[in-house]
Amino acid sequence: MPNAIGAILLAGLAGATGEQPSRASVSASYDILRDHELLQTYPSGFSLSVAIRLYGWLGATAELSQSRRADDFRATGGGLFEMRYEALRGGPRLGRPEGRVRPYVQTLAGATRWRIRQREDPLGNESLSWESVADFALTPGAGVDLFVARSVSARLGGDVSFLFRHDSRFGNAYRTRLSSLHAGVAFHWGGR
Repeated sequence: MPNAIGAILLAGLAGATGEQPSRASVSASYDILRDHELLQTYPSGFSLSVAIRLYGWLGATAELSQSRRADDFRATGGGLFEMRYEALRGGPRLGRPEGRVRPYVQTLAGATRWRIRQREDPLGNESLSWESVADFALTPGAGVDLFVARSVSARLGGDVSFLFRHDSRFGNAYRTRLSSLHAGVAFHWGGR
């Protein structure tokens, strides 16, 4: 019975989606980010992206993202901390221009900023000030658009960011690795 339902849904999707290539897309995704240096997961995040097809499979994309995490150490005499990763990056994308299933790969470069603040100290005092550091990041990734209507697709993807940092206290350079999973929706328009 589940196979029959799946076949009916796929047949409906086939009729609802076209083979028309799109010129551009915008997407919004829910993100989960993992910091592999600090072994921390940022469970609350989002990304917004714009992609333009330049020629055939070649395109360009720009992306804005933010991932958040809060740590509560008040029970052990510490404070309440809030941390964020924010990124603005762009670069080339290779992706299938038509069809109901459109995989893509991309390599983005840009700035990634890590911010932290002690939102509440052990005495209950609140703070609005942030400390932050911005670094250059190189972010290869891949994903797929699964069309559910003529100009709407579900988007699934993932990427790995390499942050190139320089620590002035010790005079050395090192790399931080972040990985992200994305799930969201994309809207497509434009023809050939």
